[in-house]
Amino acid sequence: MSKRAWVIGPVAWDIALYLEEFPTPGSFSRAKSRSERIGGSAFNIAHGLATAGIEVGFIGYVGNDAVGKQVLAEVAKSEIKFPLITTIDGETNSPLLLISPHGERTVIAQNKSHLPELSLDGADIAPGDIVVFALWRDFFLPELKRAQAKGCMTVVGLQACADEAVHGADLAIGSSNDCSGPFDTSRFSEIVVTDGERGADYFSKDLTLHHDIFPASVLDATGAGDSFIAGFLAAVAKEMSPEAALRVGSAWASLAVEQYDSLPPHWTKVVERYPDVRL
Repeated sequence: MSKRAWVIGPVAWDIALYLEEFPTPGSFSRAKSRSERIGGSAFNIAHGLATAGIEVGFIGYVGNDAVGKQVLAEVAKSEIKFPLITTIDGETNSPLLLISPHGERTVIAQNKSHLPELSLDGADIAPGDIVVFALWRDFFLPELKRAQAKGCMTVVGLQACADEAVHGADLAIGSSNDCSGPFDTSRFSEIVVTDGERGADYFSKDLTLHHDIFPASVLDATGAGDSFIAGFLAAVAKEMSPEAALRVGSAWASLAVEQYDSLPPHWTKVVERYPDVRL
């Protein structure tokens, strides 16, 4: 038995360009290949959790355009149990991803964000559920307080560490690119920071942990951080230890960088690759 999770935030239609050489100002660069696929940090996390057998609700939006229809078709194929997707009058989020020859990705947003229009309305949140604000923005504060008042476990993106208005979230998690610290465990019960090849760190009032990365051949780092978060949260939903959660997240992220995709690999593929990593 595991906790139910609700993830609120972006879903996107990614346009990925795999470059022969990463451009510098004024230079010329050619794309070796081009890929279009579903992505978005919150959807990636929700998708990953669902493949691990966690009961998941996803709250996001698409535009009333052709791209939105593509996104909805892909969402319908997922294992997410409660997809709550609003159709807005505007464009679907469709970022341009520039992938360097070493697999590092740079994201260029191309559309107006409608994230401020999202809320927990329609989500049947209950005490004990995990509510995840994957990409923290200050306009989510009322919804965070709403989830806290309901008795949910609350998870915020690491950007919240730089937002002094945020207090009492159970977990802040994300990349060191989102916030470089200092990390205040008086505001968050637990903090998890990923740092690329350096691995991941866990902080609480009583415990500090580090986990190295699993060896991997990097093709495309897109979605690696989301895969780590999905793994860590899946372990949390199963009430596993922080040490085990770091291991699950690290294994999932290492497999993610070895694929040309934005979505986390299906959990069954993680188990095939790392038989000693279990939920």
